[in-house]
Amino acid sequence: MKTIIHVLYFLLISTATAFGQIEAVWMTHKTHTPDKIVISWLSNKPGNSIVRYGSSTDYDHKVAVNENVRLHHVEIPIPKKDVIYHYSVMTGSQKSPDKSFKGYPSDTLRIAISADFLHQHSITPILKDKIHLFVTAGDHIRWGLHSFCEPEEGSNIIHSCDDAFANFVDYASDILSVTPFMPSLGNHDRQIRPRTDTCSLTNTMAYDTTAAAYRRFFELPGREWLWYFDIPEFSVRFITVDDAHYVNQGDILHASHSLAADAEQTIWFDSVMAQSKDIPFVIVLHNTVNVLLRQADHGNWQKRLERCTITVSGYGYYAEREIYNEETYYNVSSVGNGPYYGDLHEGYRGNEDNYLLLTFIKSTGIMKAQLKSLEKPGTLLDGTQVFHGL
Repeated sequence: MKTIIHVLYFLLISTATAFGQIEAVWMTHKTHTPDKIVISWLSNKPGNSIVRYGSSTDYDHKVAVNENVRLHHVEIPIPKKDVIYHYSVMTGSQKSPDKSFKGYPSDTLRIAISADFLHQHSITPILKDKIHLFVTAGDHIRWGLHSFCEPEEGSNIIHSCDDAFANFVDYASDILSVTPFMPSLGNHDRQIRPRTDTCSLTNTMAYDTTAAAYRRFFELPGREWLWYFDIPEFSVRFITVDDAHYVNQGDILHASHSLAADAEQTIWFDSVMAQSKDIPFVIVLHNTVNVLLRQADHGNWQKRLERCTITVSGYGYYAEREIYNEETYYNVSSVGNGPYYGDLHEGYRGNEDNYLLLTFIKSTGIMKAQLKSLEKPGTLLDGTQVFHGL
């Protein structure tokens, strides 16, 4: 009897060790449409990258990349609608247990948006909405990259800080291992030094404006610090704006790219918007106060945003829906106990951990927007807003 128990114990420990060696798994899109997905993971030891996947745990497909790395990115096709995809990742003898995610739907699409994960409050209630995509408006890293890594002396760039982002993935693993994820940049995602007088004295920056470590870790479309993502079947486009601390251009707290009329991202944004004129739903994601983005480039960003369906910020630690010049602006945050910024012209404000649920109904061509509580799962913080597209 003791022998049987010892054998069973050995088998259990061996299985747990094999599955436990994959430290973190998450999924993003690096294409502009959802017909492919990148499955990423960190392994304890460097090695090759293998993803087995299919519509069951039989895994009738496999993609292998012969390399010797700890950070793995493997892209697989996901052309089918309304199916459950199963997958498992492997690096050498290290592997993950079976995970599954929903293929994109054909009738009703649900997308959750939140931000500000520094305090790592629970976001698992989001799963109750059976979302197909999780989108963020910045600030994933717990107190900034400098809490995990340091730049070389005199450098304003951290090229790699996998531990910082792996900490976020571990915290959000209940969602990220089963839901496609599209993050956008915040200031803490590239903070490389404490915001102190030391930066001024040493003529160094508090932020890496290139977001090199973030771009290494997350596979995203285009420039990666800027991206757009379309779900054509539901006539929706998401566009990011890199504006964290943009008002600090020229000083040590300068964190993002310029928003001036002739700046790279402004030219890019105008080009993407010109291509969006026939897309009914256009959603902008950014990481400064909504009013400050409207004021950028002598107020011309307000005109740009007026061409969008909604604009979503992840700057403040509160929930907000603001109506300004008949346009709708949201602020979302997984931390809801912070001060308010700016005047609320019309709409809703609340101090509660929150997220925004967007529901697209193909048959009626509408988008529903609901600010929801993370503290009281299922509770609406604000009434349902219905949008009929541009």
